[in-house]
Amino acid sequence: MNTDIAAVPDLGTVTPGSVRHVTLPTGEMTLRVEGGGPFALDELIGFAARANTRRGFLFLSKVLGKHWPVTPRRMQAIHTELAARIPPDLPGPVVFIAMAETAIGLGQGVFEAWKTAYPQREALFLHTTRYHIDNAPTIEFEEAHSHAPRQFLHQPSEAMLQRMWLGARSLVLIDDEASTGSTFLNLSAACRALNPAIERVHLAAITNFMGAKANAALPGRFGLPVTVGAALSGE
Repeated sequence: MNTDIAAVPDLGTVTPGSVRHVTLPTGEMTLRVEGGGPFALDELIGFAARANTRRGFLFLSKVLGKHWPVTPRRMQAIHTELAARIPPDLPGPVVFIAMAETAIGLGQGVFEAWKTAYPQREALFLHTTRYHIDNAPTIEFEEAHSHAPRQFLHQPSEAMLQRMWLGARSLVLIDDEASTGSTFLNLSAACRALNPAIERVHLAAITNFMGAKANAALPGRFGLPVTVGAALSGE
């Protein structure tokens, strides 16, 4: 667990359509949970305060195998759920990119679940990092609310993978949670500056708390069609 966070206990189960008020040392947070999903809020996340002036809260995932113990079967259920929410008509090649550090394993699992469902589709998995390797071709973008805002994506060097990367027509961007979509937007813009052929973006997250209005505004912000798939949504 990062040193700038302090976990708080669960505060009772939230049913779909209900409201949760969370009191943290850094302030009050209100969550409104949408219905219709197969997972309950307290199955997926806990809450923490963080010593960060940009964002005073953190959702701590219970299904990543990082903050809470979780069975491989439960992790696989999340991977399968998020993979199933990816539109089947995304034009290929499809590049999957997982956000460092928390979502790297999640992204790998979602990619593998999707490839199991679509074994003939051309796809590539990459993940971002906070470390820059000297002389390696990279793109840089910002995770503005983070304690370490600079992120890098090292481009593949193998010819076949580089062809797929530079010829991708769709991006699947994966993180454990989405609150504003700004980090996804920054990464998408950095990728499109290098590869203008990208025409679709899908955002995959365990929890999506952007809210319906912000979700509807995503295509305008990104400048191309955007879909979102989450195990649980709300605002």
